[in-house]
Amino acid sequence: MNRKLLVLSIVTLVGVVLDQATKWWVRVDPAVNAPGGLKIVPGFFSIVHAENPGAAFGMLGNLSQEWRIGIFVIFTLIALGIVWDMYRKLPATDWFLPGTLGLILSGALGNMIDRVYKPFLGVPNHRGELEYDATVTDFLRIYTEHPEWAEWLRSMFGTAEYPSFNVADINLVVGVGFFLIHYLFFEGREVDEEDAEAAPPGLPDTPSAPASSEAEEGEPGSGAEGREPSPEQAASEAEGREPSPEPSPDPPSPDQEDLASTAPAAPERRLAPKPAPPASPSAEDLPSD
Repeated sequence: MNRKLLVLSIVTLVGVVLDQATKWWVRVDPAVNAPGGLKIVPGFFSIVHAENPGAAFGMLGNLSQEWRIGIFVIFTLIALGIVWDMYRKLPATDWFLPGTLGLILSGALGNMIDRVYKPFLGVPNHRGELEYDATVTDFLRIYTEHPEWAEWLRSMFGTAEYPSFNVADINLVVGVGFFLIHYLFFEGREVDEEDAEAAPPGLPDTPSAPASSEAEEGEPGSGAEGREPSPEQAASEAEGREPSPEPSPDPPSPDQEDLASTAPAAPERRLAPKPAPPASPSAEDLPSD
């Protein structure tokens, strides 16, 4: 089993079991079914038992039971198809989006079980009786009893409390929220990173290499071998001595160039050639005994 299937299965199973277990507890617990319910944070949060015949905020609650069941089953099947199509396109090693889809799937399945299971098999209530209504059990109530806040909320929204909801609703809303965050802020970035990894690495910008010294030496007239020897070098070679290397002139600095342009030209000095040493007498010139 790959990672994405494992994450999707675990999140969906845990979400559905937690949703159905809490609904069962709410239906049969006498304290929750007492007037006012079970107060967790007085004046703000309570656990109550409420049955919602419609969808979110009581929508479609005025339809007949048969119509409600048919409409909710169709919408649930469409949602399951969309979730499955998105799931099969995910990589096998992904874990975030499979978990997000698992939350959405558990929310859709949890409320569909209430609408399909209860009308045919019935569920017990706190009095030990079976109920067969195609309704969804809600039990989380958020409200306010503060006089000023309650008055302002009633003037704006007509009520001072949020509609009761359940664990399946939480899973659905959180899953959709995570999916939107991923789609808006991370989807494009992941695609850019994948394209960057798939693209071939670019060549670094390198300056053009200077001509090799070997090529310069091989060109006639450009290297040491291509230059004509000076008179001193020729005389040294004739005497059998190694010619002294000629010092390469240093490039003039900017200051030297300015001085050279303003100073008067010095007279050119010419070196007199050194006289060649007398040739040693050959064997023919020596007097014979």
